[in-house]
Amino acid sequence: MSIRFTFFTCRKYKMSTLKTSVNGEVSKFGDFEGVETAVNKGAQVNSTDPNHYDWTAMHYASFYGNSEVVERLTDFGANPSQSDEIGWTPLHYAAFKGHADTCLALLECGANPWAQNHYNKTALQKAVYLHHVDTIEVLCEWMGIPSESFLAGAPVDLEKIKAEIDMKEEEEEMRDIVGSESNVNRDSAAETERMIDEENNAMQLQAEYERRYQSIRQPRG
Repeated sequence: MSIRFTFFTCRKYKMSTLKTSVNGEVSKFGDFEGVETAVNKGAQVNSTDPNHYDWTAMHYASFYGNSEVVERLTDFGANPSQSDEIGWTPLHYAAFKGHADTCLALLECGANPWAQNHYNKTALQKAVYLHHVDTIEVLCEWMGIPSESFLAGAPVDLEKIKAEIDMKEEEEEMRDIVGSESNVNRDSAAETERMIDEENNAMQLQAEYERRYQSIRQPRG
């Protein structure tokens, strides 16, 4: 028995509704617990809606700001960064609608904040375009970039910022590697010094034994 379905979120009640087609029969689940029921029946959480831009359940939940459904879908293996036919990810839609909490939920679930749609726009740029202040601040903090320029409406080169962040991460990684090598070298030097000290002590002890032995063997007057 095949199961084909799409997820969408009820705008009025802010709850997830799952439309499942099982041999022509339709069942609807009016809350996020229904998602679990559908998945247990064999529904695939990353399936797309061919009648609506290839949206997934995650796209619908994100568009309407249903953070609980986003988290529940992720528990079942939904991809928080899957793009639709125009390249929009769930994070794009959450940012476009100004759902700051849902953006944070998506990011915590592993969504890629740097993903671009087919027009080379990120979720942050969508939030900036509509001046969703809370959403801008959430995205900027997560991405590690200052939000002041975006909030002021100044033009910002995201590619340059991303390159600078990547370079900074590489430098930090390199420092960690160098630091680890330095620790290894220090440990190695300390071990070598300890071995030399032990060898010197052993030689001094051997010399003392030989001196005593010779003094014992010397004939007495």
